[in-house]
Amino acid sequence: MQNRHRQITLAVTALFTLVQLLLLAHYGYTPYPDAEGYLHLARQSVAQGSLYPTLQQINHEPFVWNSGAINLVALSLWLTHSVTPLLVFYALLKGATVWLTAAVAHRLFGRRTALVTLILYVAYPANYGECTSVLSETPFIFLTLLAFYQALHGRSLMAGFLLAVAQWIRPFALVFLLAWAVYAWLRGRRRPILSMLLAYTATLLLIGGSCRLRTGHFVCQAQTGWMALLQYSVDHASAADTSLTLTPDSLNALQRNDLWRRRTLRWIADHPGEYLAQMPRKLIETYVSDNVNFCAFLPDKATSPYLYGPLSLRSLWHDLRHPTAVQALTLFNLVYYAFLLLLFLVAVAQNRRRLLLPAAVVALGTLMLLLVGHGEARFHIPFMPFIIMGAACYRRA
Repeated sequence: MQNRHRQITLAVTALFTLVQLLLLAHYGYTPYPDAEGYLHLARQSVAQGSLYPTLQQINHEPFVWNSGAINLVALSLWLTHSVTPLLVFYALLKGATVWLTAAVAHRLFGRRTALVTLILYVAYPANYGECTSVLSETPFIFLTLLAFYQALHGRSLMAGFLLAVAQWIRPFALVFLLAWAVYAWLRGRRRPILSMLLAYTATLLLIGGSCRLRTGHFVCQAQTGWMALLQYSVDHASAADTSLTLTPDSLNALQRNDLWRRRTLRWIADHPGEYLAQMPRKLIETYVSDNVNFCAFLPDKATSPYLYGPLSLRSLWHDLRHPTAVQALTLFNLVYYAFLLLLFLVAVAQNRRRLLLPAAVVALGTLMLLLVGHGEARFHIPFMPFIIMGAACYRRA
């Protein structure tokens, strides 16, 4: 029975990966706004002959973005003058992610739940098309799941290293480290927490130290959070100071980040009620939909002035009676997504202890987004493997 389960998992993983590659071959690259920003900075880095961020970029760009993700783009450009090899690599990572999701579920909940997790994951439409862009979600989710897989097998140092690399790619892996610490502490596995934390810290110190040797500045992750929180939290039209996000041209990216941090904390201290009142809106905007990846299938994505327009909730409602094929798929996905969220919430409510790790990831991640995020549907995507695991536990909760 165990061999048959392994064979089914590998066969489904292989088929899922093949579909990802076929979709990439047919639909090609998707020019998301952030992806285009990554490409621009990666090309600069290659031209300047250094890893991102270069000294010139620190001095002249407004902020430091997702360093690891941009360096992966730069590596592909440096080796092949194209991002296509990176997109193929991301398709393979997406395939490995479905295997890891099932493997983590198997370790946590058993063979049957792992099989249900696998089915729910590959049947979820939003899991297709992601590899057509160079956004950070694909490598980030792969690394966090691989870290949990290593941790569940007692390899805490490797898990800490992987989470640090994930943090370099997208500055959100700390949430997963904290979630694991909560899980391990409450399950009595307290000693490995320190090993994971040490490996995580040491790796980030090495990454930041490498940047310091190149540029004279210690940078180990993106530094956009304070700017985004200030930009989206303040009503700039009615604020007394309408230039809170503006900075002197003489400042470099790190100095700007420090200035934005001080301004944000001062604004929160002066407007605590407004800051707290925004959290319900942030929660809704984070979980209202899961439509982003369907931009990969839009026929005019290369020329569209607003890529997300046809798939926004307003457009879907307006075209409800006569949707396009992509809109129809998106509407089906919204129903599926709501179904997964409902099953997850019910399963967690019924058995919090059994679903401790998925619940910790989603709860701590959501709390972090409410405190320092600005509310965007993309932000919940790293939680989806754990939401699917929890949904798969519904019948056994």
